[in-house]
Amino acid sequence: MKKYTDEDGKETVPQAAPVTWDGSESDLVATGEEEEFEEIETGIRIEYQLKTEEVHHVLRRTRFYKKAMMKAKIETAVLGLMTILFGLTWMLNNDVNAMIFTIVSAGLIGLVWATPYFSLRTQAIKWAHKQEIEMEVYPQEIRMGHGDERWDIPLDGSVLCEEYDNLLVLHTDEAELTVLPLRCVEPHRLSDVQARILAGTRRENA
Repeated sequence: MKKYTDEDGKETVPQAAPVTWDGSESDLVATGEEEEFEEIETGIRIEYQLKTEEVHHVLRRTRFYKKAMMKAKIETAVLGLMTILFGLTWMLNNDVNAMIFTIVSAGLIGLVWATPYFSLRTQAIKWAHKQEIEMEVYPQEIRMGHGDERWDIPLDGSVLCEEYDNLLVLHTDEAELTVLPLRCVEPHRLSDVQARILAGTRRENA
């Protein structure tokens, strides 16, 4: 984490922005009650829907987006060189064809940067407009969805978790992400939810 120095020259660590609850409700759920001697596990059920801005912010940090940006920089360098060369030819020789290629090359630079931006925005809108997400956080696992569409996220240290901008982002697969905005967790259950998830996952620098 980046450190800063105050007026006295002492190192300080910037504090994360406080979590503002959006009014979403969460319930306690239990499993194991059907078996007389089975241990009862208590989970915290959270129902929420992601915002487009949250999804967009998460996608910007993914490996796919970073590769797209690197590709855009390389293509921009090539097109920029072509624009300069055709532009010089146009000015020195008054070549109409060089003028056309100069304009086309410059226009392609704008297209190179616009494509990943609009692609990312489209994905964010599509993801945010999906049906409401159901999550149950237990000490040993997270249960997503219900019925035939239910799937589990183990909290055994095998899943990578990032925490930034009041979001918990679980990398359940190389191309799959599960995002929990902390704004959706009731304040009196927030610390418990954070503790369970962070204790059962690993950090990127771990």
